[in-house]
Amino acid sequence: MDVLLSVADAQRILPTIGIQLRQGSAHAAFRSKIFGTWTGTTPLPVEFMADFHRRSGETWLPVLPATRQRVEVAGVVVFIPEKADLQVMLTAFGRPKDLQRAESLAAVA
Repeated sequence: MDVLLSVADAQRILPTIGIQLRQGSAHAAFRSKIFGTWTGTTPLPVEFMADFHRRSGETWLPVLPATRQRVEVAGVVVFIPEKADLQVMLTAFGRPKDLQRAESLAAVA
């Protein structure tokens, strides 16, 4: 699971849940000013990325959702991009796993 957040929010929130603030990414096509992984009580690791960018050729482009919708998960409100926005982002990432996720979203009503 990926969480995009501001640098200020990352600096405020991540240390309180025991996540060490670091720069970078696990993939050369992406970078973040702050990156951290939480493996707390969730079934999947949660990756936090502040000031997140993706590489397009020689250019670094910011990853900024154009939309957001409010969703409640286990009693907690989170905001996620609308389906079409998320599909565009995943397709732009270009990795096989992201393309597969974009295709899976297309199949969801």
